[in-house]
Amino acid sequence: MKKVYSVLAVLGAALALVFVTSTSSFASADGPQVCNSGPQSTCVKFYNDGDVIRVWDTDCDGHAAVAVVQAASAGIYDNIWNTAGCNTYVDKEYGTSMPEDIEVIYKACYGVWSTKEITRCSSLGGGRS
Repeated sequence: MKKVYSVLAVLGAALALVFVTSTSSFASADGPQVCNSGPQSTCVKFYNDGDVIRVWDTDCDGHAAVAVVQAASAGIYDNIWNTAGCNTYVDKEYGTSMPEDIEVIYKACYGVWSTKEITRCSSLGGGRS
């Protein structure tokens, strides 16, 4: 009977480890890449590792690409401008200013740097820090 209890204890511990490992791996996640439609194209993605927002300018039109980012529970409401030009990207690393396991919402937009106008935005993307 002692042997049965020992085996059950080992199995229980193994199942607990699997459960804890599997649930904790989903606590934080990269978000999907979202893009607005052309002709002024922009793409944005959230990377959980380092809490990074990347904004790509995918169109050679002389205008900016903008990531509109919100992490409300951390008080983050940013417009991240990529004015570096065609086929470039800009990363904004939030690091420790973004607490772990909070919702991050973003969209990709077309921007006119001279007037700071932001328009032609994609649907929302989201991840967890």
